[in-house]
Amino acid sequence: MYNQKLLQLALLDFKLRYNQTILGVFWSFLKPLALILTLLLVFSFLSTDIENFLAYLILGVITWTFFSTSITRLLNSFNANKDFIKKIKFEKQLLLQSALLVEIFNYLILLLISIIVMSFLNTQIFLSLKIFIPLISLVILIYGLGLILSTLFIYFKDLEYITELALQLGFFLTPIFYEVTIIPEEYRSYYLLNPVTRVLESIRTSIFEGSLQGVLFESITFLISASFLLVGLLIFKKLKNDLVDEL
Repeated sequence: MYNQKLLQLALLDFKLRYNQTILGVFWSFLKPLALILTLLLVFSFLSTDIENFLAYLILGVITWTFFSTSITRLLNSFNANKDFIKKIKFEKQLLLQSALLVEIFNYLILLLISIIVMSFLNTQIFLSLKIFIPLISLVILIYGLGLILSTLFIYFKDLEYITELALQLGFFLTPIFYEVTIIPEEYRSYYLLNPVTRVLESIRTSIFEGSLQGVLFESITFLISASFLLVGLLIFKKLKNDLVDEL
């Protein structure tokens, strides 16, 4: 029953997003394709020491877009659906999970298109189920942060602007268009506390090399993500009974 509700909400979310557009759900394919083509046109003439730079950049941009878009959507999940929450009794976390499910679907489409484009760029690609190890960590991180932000946003409206600012800063603190190696070695361990950086490095390694960063690296990434999820669950559990009154 729970899974059925989740799927129904996700399908409703997906349909409503493109309901009044001429092309409908085809926008879910056209938007990511336009993003990738734009990256190719803008950066194809840029000289850099990064091997397979265009493919490197594409993976960085689409993964960060998935993260930032998901966080932004989940932040407002309760507030945007306050009338729905007040009228119907249901598991409120379903709103976050359904929104995240739609974003995961969009990201997988984007990733598939990216892999096809990268193959035309003569980039050696390895297709392996190993890529799902960092992706699982990323989804856990997003859901954990989503629980924290969406719950606290009901009480602190400034959180929307703080999150927007943090995402802007995070874009430059994540190796999207540069390599981790430019960070001085004495500061690199602190830099790698950014879980999105860790996930992105693992995704690139799995696609470009067919391997992962190592058991310890992936375990630490998972533990960081799981820590955010644990905090999110605790905050949501403590405040969920007051959500309806505060909305």
